[in-house]
Amino acid sequence: MAILDEEFARVDLPTPPAFTTEKQKLPGSQKLAWWHADAAEPDSADALRSLAYLRTYCRITGGRPLPAGGLRLHKDRVWMDKVTISRLERDGILAFEPTGHFEPSFVVTEKGRHWMATGEALT
Repeated sequence: MAILDEEFARVDLPTPPAFTTEKQKLPGSQKLAWWHADAAEPDSADALRSLAYLRTYCRITGGRPLPAGGLRLHKDRVWMDKVTISRLERDGILAFEPTGHFEPSFVVTEKGRHWMATGEALT
């Protein structure tokens, strides 16, 4: 939660409620189509929120790929926000890798690394 607080403060937004953490993988999340199905269309105000979440997720994983089933903690998994991941994948910030990294994962693209570093608006 401290990382979440820091990253949302960094973009001057209130911290959202705590993450959902579960022992199992997020059901359905192993397929890219699931991330886009029924995902609400974000508006431009969601960009800062998405940036804060992405920075948080990357800090949790230490910069490694983001497992689609949830970010691994000691015995639990942090489930990522569906709307955020859908937007970031569609915008080319994340790329879905259905195999590799031991399970389906999202990797930050060059465009995503630039955005995380600069915070410049997505085009």
